[in-house]
Amino acid sequence: MRVLSLIHGWSAPGGVFKDEAEERGHRLERWFVPEASAPDRPESFDAIMVFGGSAHPDQDDHFSWLAYEEEFLRGALAAHVPVLGVCLGA
Repeated sequence: MRVLSLIHGWSAPGGVFKDEAEERGHRLERWFVPEASAPDRPESFDAIMVFGGSAHPDQDDHFSWLAYEEEFLRGALAAHVPVLGVCLGA
């Protein structure tokens, strides 16, 4: 499976979820959301994991990338891509 991991800070890289995906042989790609646009369209992934960070989901005025991430995740849900959200990702 091709799995995308959305991370918002290097202190919250995915932990046991990342380890489990890698141990099972899934192709894990990481998107450090604050620094870059998405690596691909959401429907090109088999699953997406979204992790925590220092931002709050209602702080679009402080973190401009939140709106883009929300749009990406709406696309994933519309395409019925499984999404696991933890902390900020929830």
